[in-house]
Amino acid sequence: MNPVEIDLEEVENTCLNVQTAKKVEDFHSHRRFNPNSSVDFPAGPSSGERDPAIVAKDLESHMSYLHKLKYVYLERRAKDQYARTIVSPSDETGIVNEEENQRLQLENEEKKAKLRASKARLNAVHTAMKERAPIFQKEYELLQERTRRMKTLKEDVLNKQLELLRLQQTNPPPRLTEAGAQAKLDEQTEEMQNLMDAIENETHEAEEQKEAAKAAMAEAERLRAERVQLETQVKQMHPEGLDELAIARQYQSLTTKLDLYRQMESLQSSTAASENELRLVYVVDTTPHQIKLAVTLVFVPARQQLASVDVTATVLRPGPNGVEEEEIELDFGDVLAAKIDTNDVRATYGLSENNHHVSRRLPSPLYTYIIMQPTGRR
Repeated sequence: MNPVEIDLEEVENTCLNVQTAKKVEDFHSHRRFNPNSSVDFPAGPSSGERDPAIVAKDLESHMSYLHKLKYVYLERRAKDQYARTIVSPSDETGIVNEEENQRLQLENEEKKAKLRASKARLNAVHTAMKERAPIFQKEYELLQERTRRMKTLKEDVLNKQLELLRLQQTNPPPRLTEAGAQAKLDEQTEEMQNLMDAIENETHEAEEQKEAAKAAMAEAERLRAERVQLETQVKQMHPEGLDELAIARQYQSLTTKLDLYRQMESLQSSTAASENELRLVYVVDTTPHQIKLAVTLVFVPARQQLASVDVTATVLRPGPNGVEEEEIELDFGDVLAAKIDTNDVRATYGLSENNHHVSRRLPSPLYTYIIMQPTGRR
């Protein structure tokens, strides 16, 4: 038999490959990821691994795997070189001189320096991540809480919208019929007519107030001219001058007396229609109604002589439409004419005591007339 030639180099390579495969298989048995899977080392954290604690565990697992892989690589390379040095027939393959060792040592030092710098940066990043992890955790929890709240609010809004839609469907708005529209139109027309009437009334009242204001201004001008005339007369009667303080005191005293007289004697108003005519209105309270008595005194001009007296009485009764007025007749006959001839004003009003329509004595207007006369005419 011819001897079989064996290629020693091929046998050595096969043995080395088998040993390397066995070492790699032993190493992969310690990994928690499947080496044949394409998701052993994901490029970034998945949606379920965003928790800082999970990221720290993954980083620690990856670092451990890299350390083991480096150890396997160095062991395999050393065994490969050692086997090549022993088995190889050439002498050049196994020669390891001092220069090569120094060069490899320098390369190792440089790689170690780079590795130390990378580790320092990695430790700084890791420390910063640890420091910021609680803040990120709080913000993440707050964001989750806000997300849940927004989701709840969105569901509430949808529920309210559905409920409102159901209510609108179950309770439709009433339709406007022709009769209803006509009634609403009539109501609005009546309201507009009332408003127009109110505007007309206001305009009429405004015109009346303007006329009253004009009359009051004219009366004020007349009184101003009369005042100037009276002041001239007073200066002619008293050329030495008047005591203004005494006049003011007398005016205040007379005004106070006149107010007191009106309060005590039921005098409602007193009007001097002209220089010789005085109109007095009394309201006498006789339960359950009131009596309104209007007295008109006419005097002889420039004298205090009574010329005529006109008396009208009206009964004021409350009614459903307000106060109702009913005029009553007072017939004093020749007695009143006799009193006028004698110029006895007080006795003229004394006739009212015996009249059955008036239950109290009416006051004498002579006192009021005397008070209202100017000082120079007394």
